[in-house]
Amino acid sequence: MLYNDLVEQQMVAQITAAIGARQYKQALDLMIHRNDLIWQDRRYSHDDRVDFAKWQRIEQIVTKDYIDQKDGLSDEGEGLIFIVGMPRCGKTTLERVLGGIDGVTAAGELNYLSSQYGKVHDPAGNPWTYPDYLTVLPDEVFPQFGKNYSDAVKGLYKDSRYIIDTMPPTFRYLGLIRLILPKAKVIHMVRSPMDHCIDIFSKKFDNNFYNYTYHLETLSEMYVAYRRLMAHWDDALGDWMMTLRFEDLIAQPKKEIKRVMGFCEIESDITAQNLILPHQTTFSEINRTFGVLKNYRPYLQDFEKSLGRYKIL
Repeated sequence: MLYNDLVEQQMVAQITAAIGARQYKQALDLMIHRNDLIWQDRRYSHDDRVDFAKWQRIEQIVTKDYIDQKDGLSDEGEGLIFIVGMPRCGKTTLERVLGGIDGVTAAGELNYLSSQYGKVHDPAGNPWTYPDYLTVLPDEVFPQFGKNYSDAVKGLYKDSRYIIDTMPPTFRYLGLIRLILPKAKVIHMVRSPMDHCIDIFSKKFDNNFYNYTYHLETLSEMYVAYRRLMAHWDDALGDWMMTLRFEDLIAQPKKEIKRVMGFCEIESDITAQNLILPHQTTFSEINRTFGVLKNYRPYLQDFEKSLGRYKIL
């Protein structure tokens, strides 16, 4: 059966009705059934899982010592802001608020970084894949990489002092960004793990990159691997990267946005009182969503256990 828009509308209607009746176990069972249909329709299998061995290679190669050794090779990145995290972490909400400040452009998901540096070629034209090429990359290439990215992005937004990139896979490249764009700013958006995972599981994504979200086992694998890699970056990058809790942004938006502006060195006459926030109903809807998500938790105890030490922040 093809999982088309009509089937999606029918499934969403059933899930919404179950939630409205406070039948959360039934709503969760319907979500699982819906996601199984999507999984089958996209012909996704466990053989298509992400190659986490490559992520472990990132940790092995791009260490704090490696970053310290290469520090100072580039002077690029001023005005560039990366907001990173898994889907549904609050990146878009933060981007919308910052994008309302004069001189700041919310550029969305720019694919330049991953498309350019996921694979490069050696002088003989042979492909090098990230992160392995970092072990043999000449020092003089790092500043050129930074200039290539900076020139390309700033060329698209010539009138902007600050440009925000929210491309999802960027969190895998943070060590490289630190070396080629040291003046860039990175904000890691985080959420309460179970709220975050349940929210991800309840959504349908158009991009096949997110096929892992339709099965609780693969979602757990991805979430744990992501948290492990981000813990590595926390150790390796220190205060070069800022962490922002989505719950704090919702509870105290003006305070947290001013903190972000300070970290990103965004120069503006704007004050906490006249920040342009998403419409207040947006925050109310998010708070109501939090209230609903917690009702699924009793039925996901095995999933929560699978998150191990990452079930809390």
